[in-house]
Amino acid sequence: KGNWRLGDSMDSLLAAAGGKGCVLDNDTSTVKYNNRYYVCKAQSSGDVPRKWVVAPEYYNDTYEARGGCKSTGTYGDGTILTGRVNTTKKYVCDAGEFRLADSTEIRWNRGCVSYIRGNSVRFTGLYSYKKCTEKGWKYDFDRLNKGTLYDSRDGKTYKTIGINTQMWMAENLRYVPSTGSYCYDNEPSNCDKYGRLYKWTTAVGKTDAQCYGTACNFTGHVQGVCPSGWHLPTQAEWMTLRDDLDPVESGDKGVGLLAKGYNSSRWANATDVYGFSVLPAGGCYDSKTCYELDSSTQFWTSEQSQNPQMAYWAYYSFYWTTG
Repeated sequence: KGNWRLGDSMDSLLAAAGGKGCVLDNDTSTVKYNNRYYVCKAQSSGDVPRKWVVAPEYYNDTYEARGGCKSTGTYGDGTILTGRVNTTKKYVCDAGEFRLADSTEIRWNRGCVSYIRGNSVRFTGLYSYKKCTEKGWKYDFDRLNKGTLYDSRDGKTYKTIGINTQMWMAENLRYVPSTGSYCYDNEPSNCDKYGRLYKWTTAVGKTDAQCYGTACNFTGHVQGVCPSGWHLPTQAEWMTLRDDLDPVESGDKGVGLLAKGYNSSRWANATDVYGFSVLPAGGCYDSKTCYELDSSTQFWTSEQSQNPQMAYWAYYSFYWTTG
């Protein structure tokens, strides 16, 4: 304010590094001392009216990258910035300013920022696409990763669908093994429409003598009755499918996996937005005793329960039970 004062030690240190004295409130240093930038702060007591103090964490982490924080800059495409000082902190450039990255952005190593709003991206490790929305990265239901697989055993072709980190068959298997599978009510047209129904021992590629009532300690993926290159899901894989879904429409995650067009109350709100197309195929205890066609469905896992006469399955709503 037009008056001279004696500079303090930080004035001298920053000046020696090519900076200047602390003369304007909230001014920030353009040079570092001990790898930190400083901000000029007014003092309510002491022998100087203002002095340099270490700048906030955010400033020290992002200052040197701010030139790239624009639509055409290094960070305009959502590239993650690791904090310069606090390397555990992650930042993204949004509307000309850096902000902390959220957990989803950190997970996929890409920020959903204003400059790329509306863009659809398939990240490394994902089979599905994510769209950058005002609420962050969301599942892109307009860009499903659909495909097909060919089963060389019988020449049948099946639809496939990529959902987040997993690739799934989007149709029920219709392969006929030598034993241990059924058409609902022994009606071949039900197999054509809904797929075959398999005993668990058949599904995992074993006989009743080998696995029913005896612990089958599988290691690694179990191909079982599946086509070459595919395997029966584990309980954990079913739970990953369930837990990684975005809530859709009514807020019930499960409806997005169910095929549309069925009158059952359990399928009444089905949307099939994921293209997974779960059918209400019912089940069979044996070739003569079937139940709940057009009402429910169950999917085997490759895992037995603690009771070796039982195995885990995924029910239509993806809660776990044994049978």
